[in-house]
Amino acid sequence: MVAPDATIALDFMLVRLAGVVESLEVRPDVMAQNLARLGGAVFSEQVLLALVRRGLRRDDAYRLVQRHALTGDDVAARLAADPEITRHVSADELASLFDIRHHLRHTDALFTRALEDGDGAR
Repeated sequence: MVAPDATIALDFMLVRLAGVVESLEVRPDVMAQNLARLGGAVFSEQVLLALVRRGLRRDDAYRLVQRHALTGDDVAARLAADPEITRHVSADELASLFDIRHHLRHTDALFTRALEDGDGAR
């Protein structure tokens, strides 16, 4: 039978996951350092989408952004210095695309959803 094997496997996975979550150590300072090491590359998607909204073909926008994002240097400065980028996106808008709050905007809703039971109550 499949059901007993599946429940045993599920129990194993849940026990293992509980151990991971219980020993999880969240260190915001280290997380910030790791993001800083990337030189802003995590924001390259936002720049790509802004270029696409301005009418560039996605593969053209991808090439423009990737040549800067893969360097590991200060991606925002490199993009701001590229006339092919700034022709389509203003310096102010470009700077606004490098805001971590965009990536964290749904955090509260996700935690609320995760902590609710099936009836919408906590």
